[in-house]
Amino acid sequence: MKLQIFICTFLFLVTLSFYVFAVTTDTGIIEWKQPNGVTFMGRAWGDEFRFYMETDEGYRFIKNYVDGYYYYAVLDENGEFAPSEYKVGIDQPFAESYQLEPSAAYLEQVEDARAAFAAQVREAGLEFQQRQAEAFANNRAVEYSIGIILAEFKDVKHFKSGSLPPAAFFISQIYLRSPHF
Repeated sequence: MKLQIFICTFLFLVTLSFYVFAVTTDTGIIEWKQPNGVTFMGRAWGDEFRFYMETDEGYRFIKNYVDGYYYYAVLDENGEFAPSEYKVGIDQPFAESYQLEPSAAYLEQVEDARAAFAAQVREAGLEFQQRQAEAFANNRAVEYSIGIILAEFKDVKHFKSGSLPPAAFFISQIYLRSPHF
């Protein structure tokens, strides 16, 4: 009975995942911290296709991952956000960054990427339905390949010393709880 509930739940979640698209996020106004300790207020919002960061005064900013500082944004040659030479909270706000929007050409590329992603998801859903129908017609189980990424960070321990590391624990739980192994 537990196995049947697990399989039904698993199939429901897999099927549902084909209908999941970009997830939006909005931090609201929060405190941001520069590497030198200077703080400023701002928010970040968007999804995996289009993302904004803006100070509480309306100036767009972007992080420079080379030095770790947040800079007021300008547009690069492709029409997307790029760091200016002015650091947020340290230099005076850069007028060009006020409510800056990406170029229309760049936004069109973003929408094209969204549409391509949606098409891939639809194709995967159709393939899943076809495999499911074939398996049902042949009275056999549908085979799935699932990729799992496990990450361990040096500053966050997820297990006590002497116990199994996360990957070994995860794999051992699959074998211990599955009647198929």
